[in-house]
Amino acid sequence: MQPARVDLILSPPEIAKEFERLGEHFKSTNTHLTFDAIKDDDEDLFRILALLKKETKIDFSHYKTTTIKRRILRRMLLHKKDTLSDYFKYFKKDSSEIGLLQNDFLINVTSFSEIKPLKITSKIKYCPQFKSKPSLEPIRIWIPACSSGEEAYSMAILLHELLGTRINKMNIQLLLPI
Repeated sequence: MQPARVDLILSPPEIAKEFERLGEHFKSTNTHLTFDAIKDDDEDLFRILALLKKETKIDFSHYKTTTIKRRILRRMLLHKKDTLSDYFKYFKKDSSEIGLLQNDFLINVTSFSEIKPLKITSKIKYCPQFKSKPSLEPIRIWIPACSSGEEAYSMAILLHELLGTRINKMNIQLLLPI
């Protein structure tokens, strides 16, 4: 997992000033950056994705359009670019922006193994449903905040290691948020 990246490091008073400056910037330019600011067939959008693919070897053209637009709009706002054309010019000139936009597109996945498996194991081990005879009632385990399913697989492995062959006689459901 890549470390988190930070756009700006500011003190609380500096944060307030940055918000004020951003608000003034968009008031003075009468710009309202919305999804409509980037058209699905915008040539600069295709150029950005092509340059990203060339430099990172990742083809983002199959990502959801709304995700791509939202991430690019965020970068435009950060760099005070009012149009996609302005942002593309900046994007071409500043080589670090390619990596930063790539990082914005990529989803950071939590590493479930870092969530103290011993604590989870002890809670499962002493849960009465796991000690009693198998029944028709399923045992439901909610896995919150999944981004890729890694957490559910980790939980299944943990359960298998804990229960051994008894798991085959149990009706266990791992439930993920939608």
